[in-house]
Amino acid sequence: VCSAESAAAKLPAAVSVFVGDASDPATLSTAVQGVDAVAVAVGAQAKAVVENAVSVVSGVAADAQPALVMVGGAPALAMEDGSSAVTGFGGAEWAQGLRDLHLGVTFAALEASKVGRYSMVCPGMMKASEDGKPHGVHGFRPNIFDPSVAGAAATYDDVAVGFVSVAVDLVEGGDASPYNKGKMAVAAGETKSEM
Repeated sequence: VCSAESAAAKLPAAVSVFVGDASDPATLSTAVQGVDAVAVAVGAQAKAVVENAVSVVSGVAADAQPALVMVGGAPALAMEDGSSAVTGFGGAEWAQGLRDLHLGVTFAALEASKVGRYSMVCPGMMKASEDGKPHGVHGFRPNIFDPSVAGAAATYDDVAVGFVSVAVDLVEGGDASPYNKGKMAVAAGETKSEM
């Protein structure tokens, strides 16, 4: 993270905050020792960080390996009918580019890795909250894009809650987690209770 104080103030007490260069294997190797899950909120645009995180977590012995949660983009999700979520953004070229970037870099690296438990958080548009706290309007669900949230920005704080929720689900649910080897979508309405 960029600011340990800011992150620590917003995250649950059980979350350890580590400040360092996520593209440096030695730094990341130190950060992942003895933790249950690692959350990397740097997108596929930082390919070296993505590849480093996957490599470092893959190198941890299976019995001590943390779950890995990485950031992606909403266009990387699927629609209810199995089609690409790019259609939820009107087929926009930028959405196609994001889909290809996140699936081609982050998700491809995860799928090809030896990481046993992983998920890609795909929040869509985000904005700062006015009070620095989650507003609770958005919830989360596995894999399927919710078209009702296209164009509605979740707060960074809500997405942080999503990261932590998915990490906890991966740690507690293991292979049975609906997020394992999948993606997390921001959703509205009935899924709000998942927060």
